[in-house]
Amino acid sequence: RQTSTADDSTSRPTYADEIRTDLDAGRLHLLETTKLDGRKTYLLADDEPLMERRYWIDAETYLPVRITAGQDASIYDTTVEWLPRSEANLRALRTRPPADVTVEVVDSTDPPLKKPVGATDESTTAATA
Repeated sequence: RQTSTADDSTSRPTYADEIRTDLDAGRLHLLETTKLDGRKTYLLADDEPLMERRYWIDAETYLPVRITAGQDASIYDTTVEWLPRSEANLRALRTRPPADVTVEVVDSTDPPLKKPVGATDESTTAATA
């Protein structure tokens, strides 16, 4: 089972882990083993009522390579390509704010702001007067 690492200190499930969990829990069902673009895949279906979804899962990585979903006359068909797992790709995907950015955690129980962030008392008074 693959596990991704965020900042080398926190481990979280990968997409492949989630698929395995859904299979183990019976939320996904194997329909058949098939080839898609020359690779062995498992065709899975979910059990969500009123939504027909199919997942073609790469047999080596357990990652989806194609997903179709539909309800009534609307059908979506998505092909997925995954970057190879490498330190260079992981570095490119990690985002960090610029050094001069201040991050402020706001308590969701705080009352909403009365004036726009960065506005002075004078500009707020002038705008509302």
